[in-house]
Amino acid sequence: MKRNTLVLAGLVVLLWGAWYVFHTEEKTELSIRERRDFFKADSTAVDSIAVKYANWAYLSRRGGNWTVIFPEYSHAADPNILRDVFRFTNEMVLENLISTRPEKHSSFQVDTTSGTVLQFFAGGVPVAEFVMGKAGADFNHTYIRQLQSDSVYMARGDFQRVFRRVPTDWGSRVIAETDSAQLVSVRWITRDGEVRVARADNGPWLVYKDGAAAGLPVDTAVFNVRLRRFTPLTTDAFASAGTGVEAETDNPYMQLILDSRDGRSDTLLWNHPKEDDGRYFAFRPGRPKPLFIFYKGSFDRIKGVYADLIDKGGIKRIDEPQ
Repeated sequence: MKRNTLVLAGLVVLLWGAWYVFHTEEKTELSIRERRDFFKADSTAVDSIAVKYANWAYLSRRGGNWTVIFPEYSHAADPNILRDVFRFTNEMVLENLISTRPEKHSSFQVDTTSGTVLQFFAGGVPVAEFVMGKAGADFNHTYIRQLQSDSVYMARGDFQRVFRRVPTDWGSRVIAETDSAQLVSVRWITRDGEVRVARADNGPWLVYKDGAAAGLPVDTAVFNVRLRRFTPLTTDAFASAGTGVEAETDNPYMQLILDSRDGRSDTLLWNHPKEDDGRYFAFRPGRPKPLFIFYKGSFDRIKGVYADLIDKGGIKRIDEPQ
């Protein structure tokens, strides 16, 4: 019995020694020095990007501007997001080689099913392709794998917020690059008529309504809230394909028209609001997509109600004697 115990103890020591040697060798094999040249995507050469997170998103560079391509329309991409994408890709630092075993890909979420796939192309040729997996335990690292390699690395940084975007999240939220210094009038047209705020050169803002002989001074505080929302005019979000909402092109609820000094007019049309929805859907004339979403708080700072815009202290008409 005593002899059997000694034999078993010897086997345990032997197995532990073998495991320790193997583990040490594996650790040495997987250890790498920091790598800072893993991915290189030249922003001046790359002309298209494909990203798969939930669904595929496709971006194309036309001249110096990036565009998000959808099956039925295209929309300007957010230039700030694209700058971050190239910066994070080119500055990525790898600290450790975690695994070289394909069966481990799913546990690190660097497989093409659960991971985020990014492909950069120049003239149709891929120049950088990788799969971004889950965040590390400290949330300051991310698992990364080159698309054509089995090796999984730990990259320094949290890349989730930059790369993990559904297709509509790549679009620029700017609808109209309106300049407050160039804006000369704002018009709201509904079935109740037109409300207009306008100013002459270097003159005060006046508010007009249908049938009024002259304009009245605006409530500056109220109108300035609108000005800040118009310059530039931005959307809160984009309607995705699954919302089931379509642009009401034949019978819009409201038209918003921003007239600039150079003769340009930017127009936005709104669907009729639905009770208790809290969302207001808008679109450009002749372009039913993309469908822009304005939440109630934003829409309240955009709409023009004549009674709200009048300066309550300026009850005399502007052309009446003082």
